[in-house]
Formats: sequence, structure tokens, C-alpha cells
Amino acid sequence: MPLMDATQMISKYVTDFGTTIENLSVKILNGYAAKLNEEYTARKNSLCSSSHLFRPRALVATFADGTKVRYPVGERKNLLARAKKLIESKAVCIDYEGEYWPYVPSTLLGVNYRSSAMEGFSSSGKKTVGSFSYTSDILGDIVQTFAFEAVPEDLLKVAIKCMDNVSLSSGFCKGSRSINIKARRFRGKGLVKGNVKRIYTRDIKLSKLDPTSCGKSNAPYYYCLSYIGESIKNVHLLLPTQGGGGARRPGRPALPGA
Repeated sequence: MPLMDATQMISKYVTDFGTTIENLSVKILNGYAAKLNEEYTARKNSLCSSSHLFRPRALVATFADGTKVRYPVGERKNLLARAKKLIESKAVCIDYEGEYWPYVPSTLLGVNYRSSAMEGFSSSGKKTVGSFSYTSDILGDIVQTFAFEAVPEDLLKVAIKCMDNVSLSSGFCKGSRSINIKARRFRGKGLVKGNVKRIYTRDIKLSKLDPTSCGKSNAPYYYCLSYIGESIKNVHLLLPTQGGGGARRPGRPALPGA
């Protein structure tokens, strides 16, 4: 098992929900923290730990020898600069993995979860599809698509409220799928009335960077919510040119329209 460096911390980590955590301890593959030294400082003793509550967002860099290193990043506004620095530090591939909460505490949302089973489900499999405006952690404003189970209608209505500029039954900008981005989302689960062994699960995509409002609206319809932050494959191919107008790095093709 690779040796991990547990001597590093992020002085200020801001969660997707807006909570600020000071002196967040992180573990990075031994010998690689220095490649992103702007992000980390020497670890201080901390009385409290949030390591089991959520997994921090991170850039996952692959180097020429195949070594893969996960680099947590404290603030989303720094993701682009940190990705550029890793390219300068000889990373050949970079993926982005957003923040992950296996269980979102109801206190974080300011509302209680559902405690009774829900009815109105069917086995038709019918889905409502469309597109919506989405603010990416890294790429700015883009268009994303969605497909959500049409029944129960209450679940559909509250889920759509989390998306801006929704266009139903539209193939508008479906080509955005080619950039391998998965929008941030909540995953809600609950019990179906009349069948205690049957569970319903819904993925609820959301437009805004702050997921709190969406979570608050949807929590009363589920027994629990997890939160899955945005993820992007091959971020290194989506970075702007170095120096704002210079030549692109070898091996990084220009994007269509660039």
C-alpha cells in the first residue's frame, strides 16, 4: 500500500454548502504535496475532525509514470489555478472529483426529513426529459440535460425547482455530454407505501453552486439525502491556453470553437 503523507492541512476549506472549516487535515501520496504547495501548510493539532462527515473536493492528477495522486482543494474558486499548476508540475492527466456527503444532516438544511412512506408510484418507467442551465465548478455557465421519473408528480415538481431555465422534451445542446461532466446532485431515498421492502431512489440535479436551497426543498420528500458534487473527466483538455494567448501545450488539442 502506498505511503501517505499525513503532515499536511488546508488552512481554510469552504464546503459546497458554504461552511468554513479551518485547518482541515488531508492525506496526500508521500512526496507529492510540494507540487501544489500553494494549497497546503504544515499540519497543526486539531481538536475536531470532519474526516468522516464528507470527502473534500479534489483534483486527481496522473503523472507520466502512471502514478495517480488525489489533491484536495479548499475553495472552488481556486480549482482552475490549481489544475494549471499541476500541469506545470508535469501532470499528464487531471480529473475533478467534487465534494461528497454520504449523508446530509438535516440541521445543515434547516428542515426535517420525511418519516412516512410515500404512495403514487408506478412501474411504467416513464421519464420527463429536458435541459437546464448549469453553473459548473470549473467551466462556468453551460447547458446540461436531465431525465427524471415522471411519477409521483410531487417528486418531479420539487426536483425541477432545483434547475434554472428548464426546457422540457428538448435536445438543446446535447453535445455538452461530450465534455464528460456529471452535474452536482442530491440522491434521495425513501420507502414506498404498502411495501416496506421497496425503496425509491431519485437523483436530483441542481443548477446553483450552493445546494442548500435545493436540499431544503427536497428533504421532506425523502428519508435521507446524500450529496454528490460535480465531476469532470480530463479537465486538462478544457483549460484555457497558457498566458491567455500563447501556444497550447503539446498533446492538448484545441476545443471546438476555440
